[in-house]
Amino acid sequence: MELLANVPPSPNEPPSVGHRRSPVDAVFFRAGEIPIRAEAADHDGVVKKVEFYVGDRLLGSDDLAPFTLPWSNVSRRRYIS
Repeated sequence: MELLANVPPSPNEPPSVGHRRSPVDAVFFRAGEIPIRAEAADHDGVVKKVEFYVGDRLLGSDDLAPFTLPWSNVSRRRYIS
C-alpha cells in the first residue's frame, strides 16, 4: 500500500525589516558621519542584503548581520525620523 499526498508548497513570505535601531527618532546630528543600523529577518529563508535609502536615493547596503551603514558626508544638520 502507498499513500500519496498532493500538498502545494507553502508560499514564500517576504522578509521583515524591524524598526531602525540607530539612529533613534528625533535626533539632530552635526555634519559628518551618522551610524545607521537596522534589523531584518526572514522566518522561512535568509536575509541576504539590506539596502539603506534616503527617499529614493540609495545610500548603500550591507550583506552581513547586524546590518549597518556609516552614512558619510552628511553636509548639514538633518532631522532623522
